[in-house]
Amino acid sequence: MHVYISALPFCPSNVLLSKMLMPKFHCLAVVFAGGFKEWPGVQLILEGHENYVTSVAFSPDGKRIVSGSSDKTVRVWDAERGVQVGSPLEGHTGQVTSVAFSPDGKRIASGSSDKTLRVWDAESYEEMICNQDTFEPPANNPKSACPLPSPANTYSICFSSMSFHALHDAGQLLDGLQDEHASVRDDPVTLYSDGWLKGPNGRLLLWIPASLRVPFYSLWTTAVIPNGGCVELDLSQMVHGTKWHQCFKSAEI
Repeated sequence: MHVYISALPFCPSNVLLSKMLMPKFHCLAVVFAGGFKEWPGVQLILEGHENYVTSVAFSPDGKRIVSGSSDKTVRVWDAERGVQVGSPLEGHTGQVTSVAFSPDGKRIASGSSDKTLRVWDAESYEEMICNQDTFEPPANNPKSACPLPSPANTYSICFSSMSFHALHDAGQLLDGLQDEHASVRDDPVTLYSDGWLKGPNGRLLLWIPASLRVPFYSLWTTAVIPNGGCVELDLSQMVHGTKWHQCFKSAEI
C-alpha cells in the first residue's frame, strides 16, 4: 500500500484518479514543478537500436511494428507489449532507410544505402521465436530454424534464395543439447564478426573468409534485389558435425 500512496503525487493532476484521492491524503510529497496535468501521449518507448531510427511501420493487424536504423539492422516489435521480438534482422551493410510490411503481414521489405532491397520472412521468424518453448515446428516453413520434436530434430538452415540449398541433416547441430534450455537449443545459426557461422551453444558450422562476409545472405532473408547483390551459399551437399570427415572421397582405383 505504501508504494501506491508514494506514487499518488506523481499522478497527473487533471485525471480522475488524482481528483478523487489526493484530497483524502494530506501529508504526501507534492510535485511543485514539472509534473503532468494529463497522461503523456507517448504510450510506449521502444529501445534497442544502436543508432538513429530512420523508418517504422505497423503490420496490417496493428500488432507488430518494424523499424529500420542507421545501425544497419531491421527489428520487429510487439506493439502491445513494447518489447522486441527475437534478435535483429541483420544483413544490410549500410543504414536501413525504409521498411514496410507486405499487405498480408508475412513479409518485411527493407531498403538500404547499401543499394539493395531485402525481403524478410517475418512469419517464419516469429513462428520460430514463439515456438521455442513448445518445440512445435512451424507448418509449411522451409526456412525455419525451429527444431522438430525428437527424434527428427532437424533444422532447415538456408543462406540462399533457393530453398533446396538448405543444409542437409542439420539436426546434428542439436546432438547432445536435448537437456539444454530452449533458448540454447533454438539459437539460430548466425554469421559472427570472426567469420564463423555458429549454431546453438556456439557450435561451429562453417568459416567464411573476410572478403566474402559482406554483404552476406542472412537466415531470414528471402530475397535480395538486385540479384547477386550478396554472397549466397549452397549447403545441400555439405557434411558437418560428426560426419565432417566424409567430405574427403578417395580416388577410385
